[in-house]
Amino acid sequence: MNIVILGAGEVGRTIIGELQQESDVNLTAVDLDGQKLTEIHERYQVTTVHGHASHPDVQRDAGVADADVVLAVTGSDEVNMVACQVAYTLFNSGTRIARIRSDVYTSDAESLFAKEHMPIDVSINPEQVVTDNIVQLIEQPGSKQVLTFANGRASLASFEVSQDSWLVNQTIGNVHEGLTKQKARVVAIHRENSVQLPDSDTQLRTGDEIFVITPSSKLKRVMRELVPNAEAYRKIMIAGGGHIGERLARRLERDSQHEVKIAEINDDRIDQLSQTLDRAITLRGDATDREFLLNNNVDKSDLFCAVTNDDEVNVMSSLLAKRMGVRHAITLIGKVPYVQLIGHTDIDVAISPQQATASSILSHVRERSAENVQRIKHGEAEVLEMVAIPDHTGSRVTSRRIDALKIPFGSSVCAVVRDDEVHVDLREWTVEQDDRLIFIVNNKKHVEQIQRLFRPSPFFF
Repeated sequence: MNIVILGAGEVGRTIIGELQQESDVNLTAVDLDGQKLTEIHERYQVTTVHGHASHPDVQRDAGVADADVVLAVTGSDEVNMVACQVAYTLFNSGTRIARIRSDVYTSDAESLFAKEHMPIDVSINPEQVVTDNIVQLIEQPGSKQVLTFANGRASLASFEVSQDSWLVNQTIGNVHEGLTKQKARVVAIHRENSVQLPDSDTQLRTGDEIFVITPSSKLKRVMRELVPNAEAYRKIMIAGGGHIGERLARRLERDSQHEVKIAEINDDRIDQLSQTLDRAITLRGDATDREFLLNNNVDKSDLFCAVTNDDEVNVMSSLLAKRMGVRHAITLIGKVPYVQLIGHTDIDVAISPQQATASSILSHVRERSAENVQRIKHGEAEVLEMVAIPDHTGSRVTSRRIDALKIPFGSSVCAVVRDDEVHVDLREWTVEQDDRLIFIVNNKKHVEQIQRLFRPSPFFF
């Protein structure tokens, strides 16, 4: 598969890092910054082309005419849109995916991005992706990450085992017995800076982050059983009234149980927020100012969301809010290397817009049999959703028991979705055509090996 990546910023580099290990993928990166291209070529040994992403001669040199996928992920919406138009009109490229930030474009995406107008197959709005991620966390109190699979039918959620949790010293086997009615299963543990796949005798410890998969319809009940002390977030303070802060406030206003305050330092932005928000209280002030937070009762808030465009402001305000008594803090981190550092602070969840956007784009890039590919712990492990192909194509999966599949070490099938039903007890399970198998993989190098299991045999052709 030939993939041309137009834009070598954080999102582009993240995508290259994820795909460059796959032997059947040929990558070409395009950017105006020669230094970025040099660093990418030296680190990943991918082909690079220096130039403007939307220029026909640059796209010709990058091989867009032979591309199966073109990813337009520069920092400019307009450049990304024109680049897709050029790729379609002049080179009849394959699938075109663009990062589009502005609501001016995305609000009418269905008609605007049609082939007869602006031929973009998939548009990804980073602000919307981040907002959706935060809302999922709010809807599941105590969770650190929530992912969905099989068109929303299965959910994977993680949370940390606190020192007063009933889970401490419990074996995975005992936990599974208590979750039988809920069809839930513990599929991974993040411990000592690595993702581990536990067996039934593994004992849980304080500080473990455990990942549980279950039917989405049962997720709230499962979370209540596993994290019974996690109360709903009623009083929420948002630091930052930019696009993400406004989107988040609007979403939370729909639910009457939330009392929302949004802090912003810019007067013009405050005026705009006052006009667009209905119930949320807008506050003018600096979220890193202790007196400001104290005067606005941050200590009585259940959740603090720092979503400004300044990493330092987000980190400092979140740490300050936590020390003042906020129960939970979610922080936006733009610089990817900073994300790992947050795990050693009091901040509960760090979200990288670049990584979230890259994950959303990657789910559209992977081959068709991989219906969904998502990352946990900022890329330390991946979760793949694969569809079993017909037996007559020489399938290595269909009509075989799961325990007989040649799955690489460090990978496992954690659930199967069949006929809209989610199954987690896979003992003696035989795979049938169209089953959706959800894998957890703690080594990226094994992703391709699992994908090969689901491809038709070469002899079929």
